[in-house]
Amino acid sequence: MKTLLPFFALPFILAASYGVHTFYYHSNGNSLALEKSLQRADLLVIQQDFSGAVQQLSVIASQQSSTAITAQQRIISLCQDDRLAALEIRSFQQFIQTLLRQKGDIRPLIQQQLWQQGNSDELSLQQRFIITQSMANEADGLTTIALDEHDVTLRLISLYQQWLALHPADHQAAQELAVLYFKQRRINEMVALLQPHQQHLGSSEAASILGQLYYSAKNYNAAEKFLIDYSLPRLQAIEQLKQHITHTEDTVTSVGAAGQSTKKPQPREQTQRIATLQQQLTAISPVAEQLASLLVFLANSNKQPQHRQQRLDRADWILTTLQPLEIANE
Repeated sequence: MKTLLPFFALPFILAASYGVHTFYYHSNGNSLALEKSLQRADLLVIQQDFSGAVQQLSVIASQQSSTAITAQQRIISLCQDDRLAALEIRSFQQFIQTLLRQKGDIRPLIQQQLWQQGNSDELSLQQRFIITQSMANEADGLTTIALDEHDVTLRLISLYQQWLALHPADHQAAQELAVLYFKQRRINEMVALLQPHQQHLGSSEAASILGQLYYSAKNYNAAEKFLIDYSLPRLQAIEQLKQHITHTEDTVTSVGAAGQSTKKPQPREQTQRIATLQQQLTAISPVAEQLASLLVFLANSNKQPQHRQQRLDRADWILTTLQPLEIANE
């Protein structure tokens, strides 16, 4: 005897059948779309557009599917030294930046792989510099793989040493290595390194460090030279910025109906200038104050009396320039 379904069950059966068909269609369609994306990524790799390939693969890797694992594996494979070494510098730099912008579970895997490649002899020195410095500039590019600033500093020191062995006249590289030595308190190595580059330090951070070291060693004439080289252009920039801010303040002041001065709202650019001024004053003040103190000491030491007034005037100008700018809030 056949059991007949009640007629009211038919809509539910049809709905269930439609739901299964819809789920299968969307699931299968999504898989096909991901497969096509993988094929496009493969094509970009063949064209050596690794940045484009990573962008394509990262979209796939963010999906909840088995294809996502394949995409992650392919991203990591692009970090291999043989792939990286084949890129010219501009493409290489762009690719490294693209990799370090990746988020999610793939991020620490990429960082770990890049940190290893940053020490690979298969890559050029310039490529290893790009990897290490790019990772150092990442806000969280080190903590996620249990590295700290000390690790990066040691890696950079090694790279700069190798570079200077090949390019001993590279004054900029010598200055940057000297700053790293200073961070590690390797003072003797820093001073020895800078000896042949002293006439090319300009206003670099290395000039400031060397000037302070000469000051501590009571070699005051050498200290004066390097502290002036470092401080003077920065103080002149501060003076110009102050004048610009003051001029802008004057232009936003108008006379009210009662003849009293009223202030218009400060433009955003003016607010940014004031913040920049504060940052520059904070950065230069310790060194500039030391220079002013040194100039007064030398002026009163009865040595080189012909420079006495010039040193006193310069010390006065330095201290005046370091004063914060008073802006009325009316």
